[in-house]
Amino acid sequence: MIAKILKPRDTDQSGDTIVEVLLAIAIMALVLAGSYAITSRSLQQGISAREHTEAMYLLQSQIETLKFRQQLSDSTSFKAFEGLSTKNFCLNPKSNGPSDTTNSWAPMPNTDTTFPKVAAAPNPGYNPACRDTTEKYYLNISVPATYSPTGAVPPPSYWITVRWIRIGSADQVEQSQIYYRF
Repeated sequence: MIAKILKPRDTDQSGDTIVEVLLAIAIMALVLAGSYAITSRSLQQGISAREHTEAMYLLQSQIETLKFRQQLSDSTSFKAFEGLSTKNFCLNPKSNGPSDTTNSWAPMPNTDTTFPKVAAAPNPGYNPACRDTTEKYYLNISVPATYSPTGAVPPPSYWITVRWIRIGSADQVEQSQIYYRF
């Protein structure tokens, strides 16, 4: 038994060479890098989908608020929405009616709707009330020029827009828009 232990090893035995080990490490690195890239892209798509979903909720909120105002306002006061000098505004969805003194019933004008090019420079022309509670999304309702081929007065129509700067980007502007006509 001791003779077996002390017996010299055969030189025919071979283990993994350094080349094989390096090749295995390179293959593992490629697999891990590919997994990371796929996971990262999937996460970005999930964040983008969440942002667009939040924007759609804000658009729907502005449409519902616009419809609510149209139903509760007389025709003269609702025409004031179309007669704004800037033609750009947003609505406070918390307002309960024309007599609500806490939350403004009237449209809140946006004087400059050009969107900031970087996240660190918010646009002073956007009414602060026209930003959502997270201050990420900019809301705007615009009254486009109306066209009627028959010459009749067309029903009021509105462009409702939500803009934001993507998470993970300092300058990539995203937006969602809905055209709404009564």
